[in-house]
Amino acid sequence: VLAAVRGHAEVFKALLRALISAQVSTDAFVVSEALCKGLGLAPGSTLLHAAAALGHAGVVREAMQQVPTLAAYGNAKGQRPVEVAAVTVRCLLDPQIGALY
Repeated sequence: VLAAVRGHAEVFKALLRALISAQVSTDAFVVSEALCKGLGLAPGSTLLHAAAALGHAGVVREAMQQVPTLAAYGNAKGQRPVEVAAVTVRCLLDPQIGALY
């Protein structure tokens, strides 16, 4: 989780490979409610949601390449990671929008 949140793409890549070889379910990529709250994400968000919210392109790229099914995974609000990323970009580009979040 820390590799995704801190943007350490190479470490995240190695961890993803280990999880994939262990054949874990997509649910293993869901982050805790406490982390979701801390990042301003809805419960049920994945590591991909977290990386997208924080703008960690390298981690997002690795997650999309290694576990493409995460792209369609919606959190409790039905937001997919791409929607979380779009909000992040809008907030960065327009501080008035960022104040709403």
